[in-house]
Amino acid sequence: LSIETEPSCWRPFQKGLGGHDTLKPDLFIALGLGDFEDRWFLEIDLGTESSTAVVKKCRTYLDYQRTGREQASHDVF
Repeated sequence: LSIETEPSCWRPFQKGLGGHDTLKPDLFIALGLGDFEDRWFLEIDLGTESSTAVVKKCRTYLDYQRTGREQASHDVF
């Protein structure tokens, strides 16, 4: 149904008390499968990221999920 590459797939969001952040996946895809739509944010890591960077990225995904933005727009995260 759709594919978005960087930077089109990035999702800016408000974090906490007035802070701002941006979720920066490498790719976003949405597939139509029968009556269902599956949506993915993809991260491509060739072993070059430190574990600290990976954990930080995971926390950014959690922060973005907690905003409810994606669910409000698409009924799914």
